[in-house]
Amino acid sequence: MFENVLIHDYYKAYYDLESCIHAECNEHILRSLKGGVDYDDVKKCQEMIILLQTALHRKHELQAQGIQQMAEEEYKAIEEKFLNIAEQTVKEYYDEHPDIETKYVPEAIKTLKRMKEYVKEHLLFLRDFSVPFDNNEAERQARICKIFKKISGQCATLETGKHKMAMLSVLQTATKQKQNTLETHENILNSG
Repeated sequence: MFENVLIHDYYKAYYDLESCIHAECNEHILRSLKGGVDYDDVKKCQEMIILLQTALHRKHELQAQGIQQMAEEEYKAIEEKFLNIAEQTVKEYYDEHPDIETKYVPEAIKTLKRMKEYVKEHLLFLRDFSVPFDNNEAERQARICKIFKKISGQCATLETGKHKMAMLSVLQTATKQKQNTLETHENILNSG
């Protein structure tokens, strides 16, 4: 059972996992909002992009000062602006297109509508500075599995695949913890 923070790209089924804290990947949101600016002419998306990027920059400033939590007033001001942009943009869109079918609503509008509903998950990176802005690191770590499917040395059986992934997990963890990867593998092999 996973009992930590799960950062994901909005997929409703993930919210069925009740033992963990959920956070939304804001990098995916930025891509969707950029599409709203570039392709759907939803100008307010640029305001949300700027707000999210400014909030991330502010988090980094505070961390550089040794501060590990944003002041409540500052957080509330960002949250309020976040909600105002999302609500106003969605309302204006549906006022202009009252009879539009859901399948024709631009992705950026659907995204902003979802952002209103999951504001806490989108801004968790400001509440808890240990929570990253996005899940890009996790995606980079998982991408290596796909690479092994395409190269020689790929895993022919499930058992060899499990062994290779276990080794990669140790390698990635040791690297992340700034440990010597060869020594880490040697210690594991010698302990058994």
